[in-house]
Formats: sequence, structure tokens, C-alpha cells
Amino acid sequence: VSSVPYGQGCKSAIRTCSNGVLSGSGDFASCAPEAPKTCLVNGRNVAHNEAVTLFSSSTVPFGQSCQGETRTCVNGVLGGSSSFTFASCTPNAPAACMLDGHTIAHGQTVKAYGAKSVPFGSSCAAVDRTCSNGVLSGSGSFFSCSPEEPKDCSVGGVTIAHGQSKNFFQ
Repeated sequence: VSSVPYGQGCKSAIRTCSNGVLSGSGDFASCAPEAPKTCLVNGRNVAHNEAVTLFSSSTVPFGQSCQGETRTCVNGVLGGSSSFTFASCTPNAPAACMLDGHTIAHGQTVKAYGAKSVPFGSSCAAVDRTCSNGVLSGSGSFFSCSPEEPKDCSVGGVTIAHGQSKNFFQ
């Protein structure tokens, strides 16, 4: 034969001409091994003996690491695990949190309140809540809190505004 697959050797035989008759067999004056085959990986040709790092997925959840594997092309066959096929991998962005209709970015700390309002004269108690990939720490369901307005007084059909005084008789 004039060529053999990559990795195989050419076999030769000596043929002797005797009065116009050639002894033995073999019709080619030369033989060469074929070049090694390349591997097609994600639309790119990878040369024989070239190593590429491939990943098990194109994305992973926030906080996880991409799992890669080095795979080597050997005469058209890509070695390693067939589950590692992605050329790149990127961790997903962290998720934001929601608090009382407000978006809280990952890593951000806000003041939260246990009630939207408290009676007049009381104070709103705040707690710090931190967003970590879609989960808020602590408790407190409201983004803001305010004291209620003071109430007016009513005596004998007369209304007196909060903080005002009026003379009354017994």
C-alpha cells in the first residue's frame, strides 16, 4: 500500500526481477504513514496531542465552582469524560432579595421593621437585614415604619386638637 493509518508501520518486501517477471507482491515504490487526525471540539479543530480544558456545564449556581477537565486529542479521538463538553463556564450572579416591595442587592444591609406603624409616642424598632443570594437574614417584614398621628380629644361635643388646651367647667 502507499499509505497506512497513523501509528502503523509500512511493510515492505523485496521483489526481484527475473527475465521480465517480478517476484513477490507489492505494487507501490513508497509508503508513508498518514498524518494523525484532529478532533473537532466546539467548532474548533484541536490538533493531535493537543490538550483542551472543557467544563461539565456552561454555568453554575452562585457560590459554586466550575468543574473542568483537561482532555487530549489522540488521532481524532478526544480523551477524558464525555460529560465535559463546554468550552467555558461562568458562575451565575447572586440573587437579589425582596423586602416589602423593595429590591435588596446581594450583600446589601438594610433596616427592617416589625410593623409599618406604631402608636403615637412609641418608637419604631429597626433590625439590620442582609441579603445573601436571595435570602434575607434576621426578621422584620417592613421597609419603613412611622409613629401614628396623635388623636384629638372630644369632651361634651367639643373637639380639642392634640397639644391644645381649653377651659371646661364642672
